[in-house]
Amino acid sequence: EELETLEVNLQEPHSLLKDLKLSELEELLVDIDAFRRLEREAASEGGNGEDNMAIHYWDALHKVTLDEIQYLKTGGEKGNHASMVNDIRGMFKGQSMAALVQMKQDIEQKLRGGVLGDANGVVDTDYWQKVLHQLDIHLAKMELSEIHSKMLVKQLEKLDVKREELRKKAEAGETVEDTKPSPKKLSSAEMAAPLPEGVDAGFGNLE
Repeated sequence: EELETLEVNLQEPHSLLKDLKLSELEELLVDIDAFRRLEREAASEGGNGEDNMAIHYWDALHKVTLDEIQYLKTGGEKGNHASMVNDIRGMFKGQSMAALVQMKQDIEQKLRGGVLGDANGVVDTDYWQKVLHQLDIHLAKMELSEIHSKMLVKQLEKLDVKREELRKKAEAGETVEDTKPSPKKLSSAEMAAPLPEGVDAGFGNLE
């Protein structure tokens, strides 16, 4: 069962969102909002909100899900949103997170100072706001990828421990019985949210 779960979680959560219909994305967004609230309540009691990986995870997934919903509502691949996004995202390719964070700060500063003008000094505020928004989405995806990688490493470590336990039992001549029920087939929405530590794998209660 652990191996099957790992196979499901190999895909990054934001890539799985592409497989969801609009109604599924909207349902997923409701679940994400619920977990964001619960994590913040738990963090406020524990006093570790700033460094809470689960909060960062849900916030990033919330941003990306909202962007996917807007993408579908504006016509999908043939819509205006997709055309605009593809042009802007080309600016971010091949850049590190540190470089993109600096770009975000520069754009915010220039927008505040009104110094993003053309040769005639005219500032296209609407365009740069869109760039800033898409940069925020891009950074959220990068953060999801980073968190996802950390989660996979933890899963692999647990699998290594499990294999070692099974090997020792086999050497000792013990019978290894699998008493766990067969894993349920996950929906696309469930697959889109491989959960961080502290969240039940079935989209259930927080520990």
